[in-house]
Amino acid sequence: MATAPESADLTKARLMTAAEGLFAEYGIEAVSARQIALAAGQRNQSAIRYHFGSKDDLIVALHAQRIGEINERRAHMFEVPGVAGDMRALIGAIATPLAERVERDASGSAYVRFLAHLFSDRQRRDLLIEHGESAALLRRIYAALRGLPGAIPEPLFSERLRLMVGGIIHALADRERLRTKGGAGPFVLAQDAFLNNLIDASIGILTAPPSPATLAHLTLPAKEHARGTNG
Repeated sequence: MATAPESADLTKARLMTAAEGLFAEYGIEAVSARQIALAAGQRNQSAIRYHFGSKDDLIVALHAQRIGEINERRAHMFEVPGVAGDMRALIGAIATPLAERVERDASGSAYVRFLAHLFSDRQRRDLLIEHGESAALLRRIYAALRGLPGAIPEPLFSERLRLMVGGIIHALADRERLRTKGGAGPFVLAQDAFLNNLIDASIGILTAPPSPATLAHLTLPAKEHARGTNG
């Protein structure tokens, strides 16, 4: 008796799970649509084209599915009275939902490592993480951070913000990798200590006073600045 074919929704879910794991392990460019289909148990190597359109469309769908849950938690944290004026709470709203996912899915989480590869890809980062519709809440948090008293001048603040967010994502991706592979040991901080230390370091990135050399470089005339940055 022939086995009934699985539903389209189940096939899509299998493809997304397989893609997330492969992207997390090998990077986005290194993984082909064919590899994803095979890892998802699909004999038809055109499964991604049939269900999503392209590998990039699959990436968009995967990010949208995962970030919805993250944003729900962020919105809950951001809407607490007084958070908009508290740097630690604002950074916590960025980092905590990702950290919670790593801890909750310790045996099989791949999302934050996938996100780290997205963040390292300038084009996809701009499309999905910084300027996409799903990033609207993050942009509100960034605006609140930028509006705090004593903020360092632009363009330093924007550069520090990118360093901070990238540091949060990559630190949590490393923790996710350790936990997924069973490598957690005494050298790994417990969750609360790890997260609080990560927020401490992030505050340092945003608040460390720029050196006179940095400020002087920012005020160089445009032609001299261009000459300096080109060697």
